[in-house]
Amino acid sequence: MRPSRLVSTRQPLTFAGKAINMAFMKTTLTLPDDVFRKAKARAALRGQTFGKFLEQSLHRTLSENEGQAAASNSWLLSLPRLPRGAATDLQRALDSEDFRTVDQAMWQ
Repeated sequence: MRPSRLVSTRQPLTFAGKAINMAFMKTTLTLPDDVFRKAKARAALRGQTFGKFLEQSLHRTLSENEGQAAASNSWLLSLPRLPRGAATDLQRALDSEDFRTVDQAMWQ
């Protein structure tokens, strides 16, 4: 069953000097009781609505994940560059007959 999506309001947003229309959706979440109570209490302590608290929490989590994703891929840049044809040479070695067989004497 697909949750229904209702566009409730449109609010202009500017990004890089351009106006963007953002649609807000209403949705249904299934949360464990303890998570709901903690989040609701935290929102109340901040003087926020539960919805605003969730929105800010999601924005923060998504921003952190974007930074982590960029950092987690940075190691790829430090790998040495392979010469042209290296992938072909490797594939040729993997496909060769002697690569596919196990030398029994070697494993004794």
